[in-house]
Amino acid sequence: MNELTLEEEEFKQLLRAFMGGHTHANANYVEQVISDVWSKDFTSSYPAVMVLEKFPMSKAHLITEPMTKEVFSQLLETRACLFDITFYDIYHKLKFEHPISRSKCWECEGEVTDNGRIVFADKLSITVTEQDYFTFSKFYGWSKCEISNFRWYYKQYLPHEFVKAILGLYKQKTVLKGIIKEEINYMISKNMLNASYGMSVTNPVRDTIDYEDGVYKSTKPCISDALDIYNKDVKRFLFYPWGVWITAYARRNLFTAIESIGNDFIYSDTDSIKYINEFDHRQYFEEYNKQIDEKIKKAAEYHNIEISMFSPLTQDGKVKTIGVWDDDGHYDKFKTLGAKRYMYLEDGDYHITLAGANKKSTAKYLSMFNKPFDHFNRNLCIPKEYSGRLTITYIDDETSGVVVDYKGKPYHYHELSSIHMEPSEYNLTMSDEFINYLKGVREIE
Repeated sequence: MNELTLEEEEFKQLLRAFMGGHTHANANYVEQVISDVWSKDFTSSYPAVMVLEKFPMSKAHLITEPMTKEVFSQLLETRACLFDITFYDIYHKLKFEHPISRSKCWECEGEVTDNGRIVFADKLSITVTEQDYFTFSKFYGWSKCEISNFRWYYKQYLPHEFVKAILGLYKQKTVLKGIIKEEINYMISKNMLNASYGMSVTNPVRDTIDYEDGVYKSTKPCISDALDIYNKDVKRFLFYPWGVWITAYARRNLFTAIESIGNDFIYSDTDSIKYINEFDHRQYFEEYNKQIDEKIKKAAEYHNIEISMFSPLTQDGKVKTIGVWDDDGHYDKFKTLGAKRYMYLEDGDYHITLAGANKKSTAKYLSMFNKPFDHFNRNLCIPKEYSGRLTITYIDDETSGVVVDYKGKPYHYHELSSIHMEPSEYNLTMSDEFINYLKGVREIE
């Protein structure tokens, strides 16, 4: 760990490169009701890449001299690479999905976007890992590109103790799931498993909050000073670049499915994918899972871990191998309005995912209509009784009075500050830019 240190410019570059999951819909299917839709998801996507992939395991090496294409390609294949890249005249080669997020581009000119994703651009600059570059190369073409601030790291598996801890939590989560008396222990193991990723990407340079003379003050730290403390911390057992590559590997895995499924791809959300014509795509999922089996063998041998640790049994005796594609449902009908906005009919019941609204009460409201999918549209309005939304009003004034509890017993209260919460309706909106893009897609069709 003493060798795994960060410098200021490198850290800023890592912050630019960090991206989360890919949540997006195929614009060709947005607002359409699709029948016979299949869903697959990764079994513990982030923990899987943490135990199966190799991560930066050295101090960064900065290349200042021009590179040949051969050296560039070789480094991408053998090292963990971090670099800034500017694309000129970039365009999508595959029309069903667009991996580059506009929000991650620190320079962009003449762009056309698909709900926040780059379709075309005259010029854009972004910071990437080698895994992101591999994906972009499959989905986009460009007239030329310029690379700068190229850093590379030696790669290796994460430390033995860390990997064993992750697999132990994964096994506990798998074994305890569905056992009523073990709900608390199940949630603890699940949350701890998720935290293994979360703490890996926790920003080591954070604002300090001080409380002085009755006032809270937020102070931005000096990056170099904060990194100096981070680098010298003898208790540290994590390295920030690990977190950056965890999500990069997970996105790469997801995009292998999106690329393979092609025009049958409908929607993805971080570690899951929804598509049609299931029979045509079985081979991809079978081959991908075989690749995971091979990765498990190599990782188990390196860490001297029993292979069974990667494939614990559920309480029903089913093998639950970490990292593989698993069945996640078959929908009679499915409709999406964009990221985190979709509705489906499964076994006669309506289900909905709608960012900012309660799933169960919103689905209950829509199922009251004769044609629920028709009401799930860009003008959707969910009444406050069903939305699950709360409008919060902050009250900074000192208040006092009497409140009566549900048994009719009065209590006196005196508060220096408080909040007021009340139900509010949910109104779905679409940006004009996205609506215009959808119109353009349909005109072309």
